[in-house]
This record gives sequence, C-alpha cells and structure tokens, in this order.
Amino acid sequence: MTYPKAMDLTKFFEGCKYKAYADSGGIWTIGIGSTKNVTEGMIISHNEVLRRWDVDIQDSITRVNQYLKVQLNDDEMSAVISQAFNLKSFPKLMGHLNRDKELYKNKMLLYCKDAKGNFLKGLLIRRMAERLLFESRAWMEFAVWAQGKTITIDMILDKQKQLFAGV
Repeated sequence: MTYPKAMDLTKFFEGCKYKAYADSGGIWTIGIGSTKNVTEGMIISHNEVLRRWDVDIQDSITRVNQYLKVQLNDDEMSAVISQAFNLKSFPKLMGHLNRDKELYKNKMLLYCKDAKGNFLKGLLIRRMAERLLFESRAWMEFAVWAQGKTITIDMILDKQKQLFAGV
C-alpha cells in the first residue's frame, strides 16, 4: 500500500538534491533525504533519485509496520511514516504511540534535534506538520508559512500554542 500524504509531506521537507551535502547533523545526504551509501562529492541522476526514494520510503513503511501495535487511519499512518523516514530515535517514539495516541501527539513535538543534539527550527516545523497530518488537519499552509524567511522561533511557538492548545 502507498501513502501519498506521507510521500508529499516527506518530499516537502526533504527537498531534492542531485549532489551530496552534509545535513545539519553532518550526515551525507542526497536525492530526497537518502543517506545510505552517500559520499562527499557524489552526484546522481534523476532516475537514481527516484530509485533511492522508492527504496527509502518502502524501508520507512516496513519500519512502521515492524513497530506498530495499534490501528491507525491513513493520515495517522502517513504522519508516522514521515517520522520513520526522518528519525533515528523512531522506535522510542513508536513506544509512546503504542501506549497512548494523546501522549504520542505531545511527545512527537519534542523530537526536534539533529544527530548532534542541536535544536532545529526546521524539525519543529516538520513535527508540527506531521502532528497536523496525524490529526487529519491541513499541514501545507502552515509548513509554507513557517518556512518563511522572516518567521522567528517565537512566532512558531505562538502558532504551536494556537494549533495545539494545551501543549
């Protein structure tokens, strides 16, 4: 089964690069967030981007199915697939989901650090978009707004309070 909303959200936040770059955590990345067997200076074709994307998104779906012990609707599943694609600590977050969806929705907003432990505004924006999708709410308008050049962390935190009262 494919999850178009998971793919749309993941592609939005990952972007697409044909030349390898070191992400914020220093991990070599290429294509649509692909990190497997990527080396500095590497350049790939469009067909290779698509091949890697298919492998990586299927791997994320497999990881979700491996850890998931509760029923999810398509939007919830799509949000979780996006997180599986992006988070090394995904199994810990899944533990929260398997215990309590409300706990999970609050905990997901805390996973905003890169591999080196640094807080990243972009990851908070992504987690908020994923939570909106998890709750079957529109995420794209928020994500586009939040990635504006003049948006500050305080503005994002204010929006978080508006969107998720009680967080």
